[in-house]
Amino acid sequence: MSDTFSLEGDKAVWTKTIDKEAFISYIAGKVNANPRDANFRVAVLEYKPLGREGYFSFAGRRMKWRDVRSHFNLRSAWFSVEENGNSVILHGRGFGHGVGLSQEGAMVMARMGFGYKSILAHYFAQTHVVSLGDVR
Repeated sequence: MSDTFSLEGDKAVWTKTIDKEAFISYIAGKVNANPRDANFRVAVLEYKPLGREGYFSFAGRRMKWRDVRSHFNLRSAWFSVEENGNSVILHGRGFGHGVGLSQEGAMVMARMGFGYKSILAHYFAQTHVVSLGDVR
């Protein structure tokens, strides 16, 4: 589901600078690659996802981007990589796992005047809010 409301929030985009060799070495360890391999370095340093991708693949081996997110304390696992001298700059989008309700998007919707039922319906399609008394 496309969530245009989240794109309006304060945390919609972010950047983080990380030591280049630490970043490369961590990913190399996850996919059992030589961190000095020129092809591997290009794959890592020029990474630009087309959308939210769950995995990085190299030479038939893959790792979860959420591992990188956790290890480097990133806001999300949706980012592209820019080489910058001895560092990499990660240009990211979002703040979370990309599943379910976006707190950022829900706040934007509330500021725009949407009620809680509309917000929940946006994030949880085909669900309905009912009174507990109606369930019994």
